[in-house]
Amino acid sequence: MHRLLFVDDERNILNSLSRVFEDEPYEIITASSANEGLNIVSSECSKIALVMSDFKMPEVNGIEFLQKIKNISPKSIRIMLTGFADVDAMVCAINNGEVYRFIMKPWNDEDIKVTIRNAVSHYDLINQVEYLHQLTQDQNAELKELNKQLENKVFERTKEIHEKNKKLETLNESLEKNFVGSIHMFLSLIELKDPINKAHSQRVAFLAKNFAQSCNLDPEEIKNIEVASLLHDIGKICLPDMVTIKPYNQLTLNELCKFKEHPVIGETVLSGVDNLTQIGKIIRHHHERFDGKGFPDSLSNNDIPLCSRIIAVINTYDNLINPDFNSKKETPKSALNFLNNNINSLFDPKIVAAFDSFMTARLKREQELIEIQIQPSQLREGMILSRDIYTANGLFLIQKGETIKKAYIEKIINYSKLYPIKDGIFIFHKKKES
Repeated sequence: MHRLLFVDDERNILNSLSRVFEDEPYEIITASSANEGLNIVSSECSKIALVMSDFKMPEVNGIEFLQKIKNISPKSIRIMLTGFADVDAMVCAINNGEVYRFIMKPWNDEDIKVTIRNAVSHYDLINQVEYLHQLTQDQNAELKELNKQLENKVFERTKEIHEKNKKLETLNESLEKNFVGSIHMFLSLIELKDPINKAHSQRVAFLAKNFAQSCNLDPEEIKNIEVASLLHDIGKICLPDMVTIKPYNQLTLNELCKFKEHPVIGETVLSGVDNLTQIGKIIRHHHERFDGKGFPDSLSNNDIPLCSRIIAVINTYDNLINPDFNSKKETPKSALNFLNNNINSLFDPKIVAAFDSFMTARLKREQELIEIQIQPSQLREGMILSRDIYTANGLFLIQKGETIKKAYIEKIINYSKLYPIKDGIFIFHKKKES
């Protein structure tokens, strides 16, 4: 059971909060002063999932208190409870105390319950990432030790080496499975933070992989660009919602600075996984501009990794034709025009030219087809989806343009038993000759 600490110098506030959560699956602890709260967290820092503090308290204010909480128990989620809206105080709290949310007094009981549930889920995700990181390090250490043992015995026991090599192959297969599992886990984190971003990442990955194959890149680069595309927004899970939910052109200066940290955060998140080190480098540079005015390192031209330059083009293309916010939805043609109008400034002209040809040919092929709607039971291997597939509860399943495989059929049928498929399933079909 998660333990939550509420700190307020007004006892009636604490009593009200306790009543709100009396039927929720949490253990509620209250403190009527900052010092009392610090003593509780100091003695049980590993067991406190969330700390919610009033802003105005007689000993120290809520900003200073939550900053101290961050130093004592960095994983504990911190929430500020305040009776007035002070933008400067909020910015200070975000920068110094890394506050997860602000809740205004008087609060709405249902709203505060939802906020706390989301915060506790975020706390669980942080712990899951830490666990996966440690698990990967342990397995890598085990593999390195095994290799060392094999090298020491190679001239002594040939038969034993043969047996050890078999064991090593099994471990490598396990690590590869863990690698794939890591990718899906990170995608789950993205979806929990923002389900729309997961669908965006999968669309970008699908186009980037197919485009890279059309350019005859080597298999390793194709794999890297697909994985980096899937995870290019992983750094956003560490950003406050007030930064990620606003359109880019409406961010304040402080919010913009926070937003520009996400490629570096993404690289840092992946740096502990050996197989994802190169992926992290690609993600770090996917917001660089060809003219050197991008971020985080102001790289230009061919100093920007090739995979990063490709993702920059396809990421922008997908954002234009599938906007997250209340932006104008562009057609594929107008999106390609935007890319061409920004070569040498935003984008690599060679990549834009190649992508323009790739998409023009792809769109032409689609125009020669019609789409028909089918039921999940009618799916067959080799069919090509003409629309993205979502469940009725908004879960993104499979990207438009994917060729149906046996595993996809099982996935769609299993999900459709729990949640209906939203808007049905549509596939491409050749037009009948007249």
